[in-house]
Amino acid sequence: MKKQKEKTWMALTLMLLVTCPLTVSADDVVFRLKNALGFPRTQEAVTVEVPEGTDLTGKQLVDEAGRAIPYEACADGRIRFRADVARGATAVFTLRDGVPAPLAKRTYAARMMPSSRNDIAWENDLAAYRMYSRQLQTSEPNTANGVDLWQKKTAEPVIDRMYASSNYHSENEFGVDAYSVNGKTLGAAGVSAYADGKLWLHDAYDECRILENGALQAVFELVYNKVEVDGAYYTKTLRIETTAGRLLNKATVRYDGPQKAMKMAVGIYQHTNMAGVTPQGAAYTDVPGLIGYAENKSEGTVTSPGARFYLGAYMPGVETTVQEIDHHLTVMCDYTPGTDLVYYFGGGWNIFPRDTYASDDDWFDALDRFRQTVDCPLVETSMQTLPRKDEVIDIIHRVNGHWQETHPTHGDFFWNRAVYHIGNMEAYAVTGDASYLDYSQAWAERNNWTGAPGTDKSQWVYTYGEGGNHVLFGDCQVCFQVYADLYGISPAENRIARALEVMGYEINTAAVDYLYWVDGLFMVMPVMTRLYKITGDELYLQRMYDYWTYANSIMYDEEEDLYYRDAKYVYPAHKTLSGKKDFWARGDGWIFAAFARVLADLPPTDPHRDEYISVYRKMARSVADAQQPEGHWTRSMLDPSYAPGYESSGTALFTYGYLWGFNNGILSEKEYGATVQKAWNYLTTVALQDDGAVGYMQPIGEKADPNQTVGRGSVADFGVGAFLLAASEMARYAVGDASIPSLRLSSVRLTEPNLITVVFNDVPDPAEVLNVAHYTLNGKPVEAVVGTDGDRTAVLTLAHALDFGRYTLGIEGLNSAAGGQMVGMQSRTLLHTVPLTPSPAGIKVTAIGNQSGNTPANTIDNKLSTRWSKEGTGQWIRYDLGEVKPVEAVDLAFYAGTQRKSYFDIEVSEDGVNYTTVLPGCASSGLTDEMERYAFDSPQAARYVRVVCNGNSQGGENWNSITEARIRVTEVTMDGLTLPGEVYADILLPAATANGNPVVWSSSAPEVLSGYGFVTPGEEPVDVTLTATAGLQEKSFEVTVMPRTPEKTLRLFYAFDADDCYLQGTARWLTDRSGCGHDARIMGKAVVEGSLDLTANTATGFGTNGYLLLPKGLLDSLRSYTVMFTAVPSALDKLPRFYDFGASSAHSLFLRGGTFGAGVKYNGASTVLLNANRQPMVGQEQHIAVTFEARSHTTCIYLNGEKVAEGTTLAYEPYELARFKADTRNYIGRTQWWDSNVKNDNPDYCGTMDNFRIYGLALTAEEMQAVFEGDATPVGQVRTEAGFALRNSVVRSDQPLELLCGGDAPAGCTVELVGVSGARLCCWPVTGFSTSFPADVPAGIYLVRVSDGGRTLFTAKLLVQ
Repeated sequence: MKKQKEKTWMALTLMLLVTCPLTVSADDVVFRLKNALGFPRTQEAVTVEVPEGTDLTGKQLVDEAGRAIPYEACADGRIRFRADVARGATAVFTLRDGVPAPLAKRTYAARMMPSSRNDIAWENDLAAYRMYSRQLQTSEPNTANGVDLWQKKTAEPVIDRMYASSNYHSENEFGVDAYSVNGKTLGAAGVSAYADGKLWLHDAYDECRILENGALQAVFELVYNKVEVDGAYYTKTLRIETTAGRLLNKATVRYDGPQKAMKMAVGIYQHTNMAGVTPQGAAYTDVPGLIGYAENKSEGTVTSPGARFYLGAYMPGVETTVQEIDHHLTVMCDYTPGTDLVYYFGGGWNIFPRDTYASDDDWFDALDRFRQTVDCPLVETSMQTLPRKDEVIDIIHRVNGHWQETHPTHGDFFWNRAVYHIGNMEAYAVTGDASYLDYSQAWAERNNWTGAPGTDKSQWVYTYGEGGNHVLFGDCQVCFQVYADLYGISPAENRIARALEVMGYEINTAAVDYLYWVDGLFMVMPVMTRLYKITGDELYLQRMYDYWTYANSIMYDEEEDLYYRDAKYVYPAHKTLSGKKDFWARGDGWIFAAFARVLADLPPTDPHRDEYISVYRKMARSVADAQQPEGHWTRSMLDPSYAPGYESSGTALFTYGYLWGFNNGILSEKEYGATVQKAWNYLTTVALQDDGAVGYMQPIGEKADPNQTVGRGSVADFGVGAFLLAASEMARYAVGDASIPSLRLSSVRLTEPNLITVVFNDVPDPAEVLNVAHYTLNGKPVEAVVGTDGDRTAVLTLAHALDFGRYTLGIEGLNSAAGGQMVGMQSRTLLHTVPLTPSPAGIKVTAIGNQSGNTPANTIDNKLSTRWSKEGTGQWIRYDLGEVKPVEAVDLAFYAGTQRKSYFDIEVSEDGVNYTTVLPGCASSGLTDEMERYAFDSPQAARYVRVVCNGNSQGGENWNSITEARIRVTEVTMDGLTLPGEVYADILLPAATANGNPVVWSSSAPEVLSGYGFVTPGEEPVDVTLTATAGLQEKSFEVTVMPRTPEKTLRLFYAFDADDCYLQGTARWLTDRSGCGHDARIMGKAVVEGSLDLTANTATGFGTNGYLLLPKGLLDSLRSYTVMFTAVPSALDKLPRFYDFGASSAHSLFLRGGTFGAGVKYNGASTVLLNANRQPMVGQEQHIAVTFEARSHTTCIYLNGEKVAEGTTLAYEPYELARFKADTRNYIGRTQWWDSNVKNDNPDYCGTMDNFRIYGLALTAEEMQAVFEGDATPVGQVRTEAGFALRNSVVRSDQPLELLCGGDAPAGCTVELVGVSGARLCCWPVTGFSTSFPADVPAGIYLVRVSDGGRTLFTAKLLVQ
């Protein structure tokens, strides 16, 4: 049976008895008001609801001290009174039996002089106003819809007495009318439409109704029957409320009539064009939506010395602009006829109230405080203590800092990761912490801004799964919420391109059953509202409603106002062990939070908005009823005994949903404040652990599973995201102002063995950050020089390179440039991981046992993708070296190494019987999947090394899983290590000695040639000593770093001249002109006659298509590079490959057309792409280049000399691909996908190519242009006495060309511009020594030809960018 949902005033009263010092009886009504602002609210009028049927006769209102507070009854069953509430606090008021305090009248409205003027005049205790009627306009035709302002000198009503005075334009004891509306103006912040570049002022009002005339509030309504706006006519209704103590009046305006685009403007007339007036005005426009103005009197006689007259207006909740129009200072917004627009307006002066406005700035400050009271009104709450904003933000930093520090690498796009990032983006929004934005952006880039990667729409499904074709499954779409938020910060189209493709396809299908499980409502509905907000396409909203309606039909229980997880859990087919309905807390948390995220973007005009809000509010009541006394919700909401105990993910989602409802005025704080207070107390005192972890998260699942163990160590990425959602919304709700953010460490990484890069959350003090005394390494002062690299980054150059291992960098005592302090010592773990090299021969490995298929031998197979696994504690794996050797370290890599820590001891033995524990109680870092070194204090004589494993930090069945292990001995030979004597580009330094011992390199001049092989050449040769350290041995090499010389790094050059072709047997070959021996085999229909002609290729002709097959090993040792060539595509349908180097479709680097971009696919992982912002053109010759700078992993794509893409997403260096899997399939013009089942989406290239080069250097644009211009050396020149030459052979399309003549131009010479097809585009005569002509042609490559009719005198290639 459905629970009672009525408001229970008695329960609220009893709850508050505990905290009120005032004695409260059962018949009393208690109100608790909240002031969330950072300043006290003094005598602020507030209206509260009293229980239906309350007899106010003989009722007294008192504050917490028992003082009687005057109040008045309102017509709608509420009372109004003036309250004092301290800043960031609550105040309790009680309505009880007693004598009411007398109430003085402070507001008044009246129609004055009805027979002659019929003004509507009104006032509160601060100022008085009037507006004019049509009746006055008959005698004063210049009257319009402006507002007149009267300055008061008393809080009592003065209107009647002012009208009765002989001259209210002369100051008297009541005040003065010294403000001139001056005819057809808006006066003291009147309102009018704005269209076609003008304010549409209009006649005075036709009708007036006074709706309320109380002591603390007066309300009236004006009607203007025929108001013109840009040729159309409207009925205008203006409702005005004046309230005691309020600085400005509240107004609601509405225009009813034709739907035309317009703005609504509130304007303050500045008197700058009024004869005889010197306003000396000062305007205030610092805060969006708010305008203020201060000036001298504009009419009348004022006797108070130094009088200044003040005006102001505020438009809340809309996007506004400020303009000066016709001597008006206006604030305006877009307006749709037929809708209500609320704004505030009014004024005052510096004479009254006394000592209030000592300067104009005091008035402007008062306006800003008033704005804040509008945005954050006094509201009723049942929350007894209000959290402080600083405290909440500190909690956000504790939780998020812990998560990001312990999870430095990023996972895939799936729902659990995406939900974390949804919370992280909210944390960024409320804290402004740039490191949070960096973290989510890196995750998005790692996933290439996509969800499931399938491209064949006919294969797309929305059944449960994580495969590439589960594109339409909501758990693969929730990532789009994060991408849309990041797009909102920096609107690059690639960020939402996949979201638009997928969701655009989905909403145009007939299916409505996409959201068949309750989680999906959170995963997908907010995606649809965000894409609507970006695109304006209302189909997103309509289909979202269709999906929601379907979901409601299968899993919404209208009796309980809660959702089942999905159709199979609907009662009575499914029930708890005690026979009750089973509502899963996290599942209902998903939809409750989804309502908040959907309503945030849903337009007010959406026809279903009220329906969403209705279910949201019903759920709020049901959820509150199910809360446990400790503040959490059990997994089965209505049967706590079914799956008992704490649970944090559902609790956090509910808390977020309630707080968003509070902050946006949809849910009642009075009704649910106590619910949130208990939930927040649980989240921050029970779930939140000392180290910043958030525990008691039910693991991934779909139900209230009584068999799952949930404890303080139960953490999850999605749970942290839910907590951050709740905490971020609490930060918006919390009181007080946020302090200057403290300076914190965001990330620390070892970029080279002797370079540490430190990123802060904010800009550090530029002097302090360079002081090395602030830094420690493993608790000791660090020997380093500190520099900076960007606003938030410091770089420590260490005196000595770090060996492989784990280190702790500590920083303390720094401040941000803005003054934020660093709290205590902040530290981060640094890892110098061990490169994966083949295990030395002869090692034997055994174990106590293993999981089927995951054998001990997998730990020495040189593959991080295989493992040995065994569950339980005390499980060992043993390595036999064959003889006793001096062992100095063990290198280990663990399965799921970035997700958990693994626990183990390391033991050694000479005989395999008696073991000594050398390293007890070891733990992996939990930060890497690569090998970490566990070094001994001194070498140990051992034949046998045993790793005794004791489970992992995730607990459960305590699996032990080692992917690779290496036993390091001190006997090292340095034979076989060689380096070149001269270096022109980045080099690949040997990672290991001949017998497999890792090598660490250090440099005498790392700024020129680093220990990672990165080169920074100077203008002169520089001698550098590189030292290899392996174990205890060292070997030095003398290397000369030569000046930057691109031609010295040329690794491959195909000019495609016919003379470069030769035969070996029947095979056709093409000579590599670079001299590096990379001759290519000419395959299929490829033709080489001055260019590589692949125009015979077809989209499906993989068996006969032409291409070049380049030799194996092309990528070996290649680090930085440039690939450049000229191409004339015949077709760019789908995703053809210009080149594709690697081992297979699962492992290659490539450049593709269609969607122009460079990409890398590594060992079958998701393709990582860098897409260009411009596409090559079919049928035009274009210069194409791709550069990769290995040090920064920066890839750039160039089209006709213009950079069309730049990014760091392509993180693998070419040699890394070849090292993992040999590059046996290096193609020009062919796709790696030719032998796959999706080959038709990835065809071979069709077109021509020329001058294909690969450099071992990332060339600059200027260097590439020089190479290109070398290719474009004029051909067939016939020199005449004129001596023709192009001044600018590379131009932009908006630049003129200039042809120079060395002498007099022969008579009748013409200049032709010829396209690559041979067609003449245009022709000009040659005149004089210099001939200029416009380059108004599309970007591309052209031929410039000079002829005298019968002879060609000059030709040259021209590049138009």
